[in-house]
Amino acid sequence: MDEKIKGICDRCCSPTNNITIMSKFNKDIICMPCKEDERNHPDYKKASDEELAECKKGNYNFEGIGLPDDLKKEKEEEKLTHILFKSETPEQLKREFEGEE
Repeated sequence: MDEKIKGICDRCCSPTNNITIMSKFNKDIICMPCKEDERNHPDYKKASDEELAECKKGNYNFEGIGLPDDLKKEKEEEKLTHILFKSETPEQLKREFEGEE
């Protein structure tokens, strides 16, 4: 199953409760707390303006201007755990590991 459909944020690997939005900086599908972090970033207006300009040119697959380093929340270990075990939360993973589900 596609992780985006499953409800895991591309950026922070947290459950999204199926409420997501695409990043203005790249093609990540992100949760609302990560979106709020984006909106508060100094480069957000630039990213939004670039996306709009590309859409007006007919480029509906704009890659974005790139994610600023200070917004990166790479948690590769958590991401790998979600992919391997398809767990929504660390608590669910623990229950699965301990055989409670």
